[in-house]
Amino acid sequence: KGIIYYQGESDVYQPDHLRMLLHHLIRSWRDDRGDPLTPFLVVQIPGWDFNRDRPLDEIARQIMPESRMAELREGQLLAVQSQPGTELVVSLDIGEKDEVHPTLKLPLAQRLARAALHLAYQRDTLFRGPRLTGATFLEDRVVLKFSDVGDGLRAAEDPVNGFSIARSNMVHFKPVARITAPDTVTLFSPVWKNPVSARFAWNDFPVTTLTDSEGNPATSFRVTIDEQ
Repeated sequence: KGIIYYQGESDVYQPDHLRMLLHHLIRSWRDDRGDPLTPFLVVQIPGWDFNRDRPLDEIARQIMPESRMAELREGQLLAVQSQPGTELVVSLDIGEKDEVHPTLKLPLAQRLARAALHLAYQRDTLFRGPRLTGATFLEDRVVLKFSDVGDGLRAAEDPVNGFSIARSNMVHFKPVARITAPDTVTLFSPVWKNPVSARFAWNDFPVTTLTDSEGNPATSFRVTIDEQ
């Protein structure tokens, strides 16, 4: 009936290459089956700290200027968005900081089952996790809008961890991030003004708990003022 694909860790050093290869892999497997709309589920690679053996609180405080893992996750998302009949299943919440192949598989399997029911059997299920739909950059804040939130966004911590913003020099820092509406997160900065860029979970091993109402995690993203 369909395909589940869970690979890609070795492409972490060439995320753009992965995006192209995954796009063509989906097309070629569908061609082999003679069905251009074969349901195709891609598991997004979970977080991994490259075996740096660091405490979790140190990882949570870090703002990485660049992240190969985040770029890899972005490449998977863009490849999936480029073709119909495909879905990305997010796995940020099951990663282990010092293990590239995490052992916690049950939540992922349940998420994949809901995705398959939606994609292959047209069932109304919640599985994607919050997806960014818009960003408004103001003088002292960034307002982020999300789809696929169910009954509303959730987070275990307040302020919500995992966000960063930058001014025109593109040096990112942590804002105060709060859920301000069922589908909205607002990023405030009491010091820095005129942000032009925002990121979420843009770390190799993101430490964040932003989910929809049923616990499906949000995926990494980055957005700039030019895209609002």
